[in-house]
Amino acid sequence: GENPVRALFVISGNPALSIGGEENIRKAFDKLDLLVALDIYRNATGEMADFLLPCADMLERSDIAICGLGMQHEPYVQFTDAVLPPQFERKEKWWIFSRLEQAMGLDSALQESNYDLYSRINKMLSKVDLSIERIKTLPCNTSLLAKPAPGRFYRDWLQTEDKKVDCCPELFTEAIEKAEDMFKELENEPEDQLKLITLRNGFMHNSWYHNLERLKRGEHRSNCIYMNSREAKRRDLEAGARVKISNEWGSIETVLAIDDRLRDSVVAMTHGWGNEKTPGMKIAQRYAGVNVNQLLPSGPGSYEKLSNQAHMTGIPVSIEKT
Repeated sequence: GENPVRALFVISGNPALSIGGEENIRKAFDKLDLLVALDIYRNATGEMADFLLPCADMLERSDIAICGLGMQHEPYVQFTDAVLPPQFERKEKWWIFSRLEQAMGLDSALQESNYDLYSRINKMLSKVDLSIERIKTLPCNTSLLAKPAPGRFYRDWLQTEDKKVDCCPELFTEAIEKAEDMFKELENEPEDQLKLITLRNGFMHNSWYHNLERLKRGEHRSNCIYMNSREAKRRDLEAGARVKISNEWGSIETVLAIDDRLRDSVVAMTHGWGNEKTPGMKIAQRYAGVNVNQLLPSGPGSYEKLSNQAHMTGIPVSIEKT
């Protein structure tokens, strides 16, 4: 485009494996002038980075549980202090960005001499007569909050003149028309069209657990594709068969496994695998698996306009024995 991205900082993420179109992502990253990764592992994205900056982990920094307050039945806020100091040269992310700003000759609001790390949090907590220091004195460093009263959103927070929510504004038009097109496409699909959904289990979550030896056992040494026994029989497939999964966006090969909890015409696969190019994670590379996100759409039209969420489930695929 006219204003291409020239530099990218990736913070505790792994877009090379976590979003659709790995091949396109790798090509795009190769065109960057600068790629910097902040993480605790040299993951697949970190392997391509010009600089990998090691970050303090969850036990090496203080934290406050506040993000999910609106979804809790009984809201609470909890502070946890660091359990041990950061090992080796690992630093907290705010410290890293502060030093980068200063090295560039910029004024940094994060300079240790004048920065209160929890100033904004304390301002929020002051609304309920709390502060970080106050929470530290409470049992388990935790304070229960009052349950939200129904109607407060409309009475106190809604900023429209009529105090109402426009549930179908004009900017929804394009997305609604796209949804209509998608429904028509679904109606015209063959009855036996396979749809790929995302499988989550305790052995892999995104790409977080890929470098843990103890979680690589049994069928979890790789990422199988799961199908129910009825569907497998109809397609003359059996457990343990090597299969090719493909669609218009790509193709991968893996082993078939049976799971009768799945509905007919549905197959499931865990994402976050595909570390054959990740020598910085030796266990993950040994049990590389394949990146199912190579089967996902990427680029324009690959995400849902209203939520800005990528299309990552309900993906049409075909499967054949190799």
